[in-house]
Formats: sequence, structure tokens, C-alpha cells
Amino acid sequence: MLKQRLIRLQNALIEGRIDRQTYEELRSDLLRAADKDAESPGTNSGIDRLLEEADSLFGAGAYDEASKVLNTAIEKSPGCIEAYFARAWTHLKLGHDKKAGEDLTRALHLEPKHVPSLCLQAERMVSQHRFEDAISLLNRAVRVEPQNDQAVHYRALTFESWARITGDSEKLTKAKEGFKAAHA
Repeated sequence: MLKQRLIRLQNALIEGRIDRQTYEELRSDLLRAADKDAESPGTNSGIDRLLEEADSLFGAGAYDEASKVLNTAIEKSPGCIEAYFARAWTHLKLGHDKKAGEDLTRALHLEPKHVPSLCLQAERMVSQHRFEDAISLLNRAVRVEPQNDQAVHYRALTFESWARITGDSEKLTKAKEGFKAAHA
């Protein structure tokens, strides 16, 4: 739960929905709350701590260091979807698109319904003008979480980008419908 919240918070910062100060305040609040829960039996605090450290480094723009911490997390817990997802973000920030794709593929292999990975992989596809692949991934994300406004919004943006490149009015109509659905 904490990992998902940190990733959502990180996404909000990257997308410009919150500023750096708000990010740091919310992140501190989440980490303080997690410290209180860390004493609970059965928690995977070692991996959680690595993910938190990587998140902090990422937030500070230290992407190489964040990637190294995430490498350690993946070595310790090769089934940690959140570590692959977070490392994919760092790879993208470092300009390593192929490595990001490999990590997202691994995350989706571990959990085919991991909506953040589906959305980020779709963004990669859009940047490569692979719109059909992107729409397919985003449709999967929306089927898994129909209430996820981010996935619905990304799908509308993808249709809009595709429509602008191809001049296809049908795709533009789908984009407009998607925007209405995302903001309803």
C-alpha cells in the first residue's frame, strides 16, 4: 500500500499536478505513517525501505543512484512489481527506453493487471507512434480499473495524438468522449 501511494505521489510530481514542496510534505507524512506500521509482523520492511530510499533519490533527481537502489531491491525480491515499475521510471528519466521497456515487461509478466505499468508502457508506445499497441494497453488498464481517471485520461490523450498525426476524425471523437468520461 505504501509503495503504491509513493508511486502515485511521484507520478503527481512528474506530471506537474503538485509542486516539489507539496511532494516532500506528503511524502514525509506517508513515511511517518509507515514507520508506525513497520513494527507489524509480516511486513517486508527491507524492500519497503529500499523503495522509499529510491523514491527519495528519484524525487531529488538522483536517477543513477535511485536505479542502483532499485537494482538491490530487485536482487533481494525478484518478484517485487513496484521495484520494476520504479526502475522503469528511472530508466526513462535517464533516457534508457529499452531498459524501461524490459522492466515494464517484467512487471507485467509478474502482474498482468498492474495498471501503473500498463499506463507507463502505453506512454512508451505513444512516444514510438505505436498507437494501436498503446490503446490496447490502456484498454486493459481501464478494464482492470474502470474508475481509474488517469488510465481513461491517458487513453483519450492517445486517441487525440493519434488523430492529430493521422487526421482521423473518428479517433478525435473517441478522444473527446474519453476526456468527458475522465472528467465526469
